[in-house]
Amino acid sequence: MSLVSTLTANDLFGFALVMLVLTYLLARKKVSSPAACSVLGFFSAFIPPLAIVFLVFLTLKTELPEYRSDRPDLHREG
Repeated sequence: MSLVSTLTANDLFGFALVMLVLTYLLARKKVSSPAACSVLGFFSAFIPPLAIVFLVFLTLKTELPEYRSDRPDLHREG
């Protein structure tokens, strides 16, 4: 294996790990199964334009009702 292909494979795997972490951090408040979403983000990273579109979609998705900040606080006293 040549040096160029080794560096490219390392860069792609590093990007996949970054996508795994980013999609998990975004998905934990936006979808009901963040682990499945992060695995999808990891595998989509091997096609970088698809990974960027997936990350943008996840960013623009609305939060789950229990994490919304405009929801009235039911546990507050007074």
